[in-house]
Amino acid sequence: MMMDKLFNFLPPSLREDAVIAGGYAVDPDLATDIDLWVCAGPDVPQARWAIEEWLKRTPQWPNLKFSPAPEGAQYGTAHLVATIPNGYAGKAVQLLVSEALDSQQLVDSFDISTHALARRDENGTARLWFGTGWTYRTEPPKVLRWDTPADTAQRLVKLSQRYGAEPKQEDLQKLFALVEDEIFRPAA
Repeated sequence: MMMDKLFNFLPPSLREDAVIAGGYAVDPDLATDIDLWVCAGPDVPQARWAIEEWLKRTPQWPNLKFSPAPEGAQYGTAHLVATIPNGYAGKAVQLLVSEALDSQQLVDSFDISTHALARRDENGTARLWFGTGWTYRTEPPKVLRWDTPADTAQRLVKLSQRYGAEPKQEDLQKLFALVEDEIFRPAA
C-alpha cells in the first residue's frame, strides 16, 4: 500500500510524527475516509497553525475545508484541522492533531477496539501500532473508552455494520444507559 503521498498534506516538519489511524489503517477498501493524525503532545496549537499555513500555501487542493472552530472540532484529545474532499484514492482525507505524545498513545486513546490501529509505510514496509484491547475487524468490537457515550454508540453501530461483527450486548446496554443518563440528566 503506497500511502507516502498522503503525508504531503502535512508540512515536512510534522510528517515524522504522523500516522494513518482508524478505518483506513484497518481496511482501505471499506474505509469511508482517511484519518491522517499528527501526534503533537502539548504543541497542538502550533501543529494546527503549521498545517493550516502549509495548506494555504499549497494551491493544488482547491476544495479544502478547514474546521470552523479556531481550535478545530474536538473529539476527546483529537482536533480536526481540515478535510480534503477526494484527497486520496477517491476518499476524503481528514487532518487531525492529537494531544497524544506518540502513535501508541494515540491508538490507546481510541474508543472502539476495531479502529485502535495505526500504520505508517516507510520504504515499502508497513509499521503498525495496535491499541490496548485491539480486535481484528471480524471479531466483535469492544468499547475501550466510555467518556463519550453518544459518539461511541454511533461509531459502534457503524463499525458493526461495516465489518459484519456484532458488538457484545453488555457493551450496547451500558452505552445506551450512559446515553440515556446523559440525555435525561437534570441541568446543573
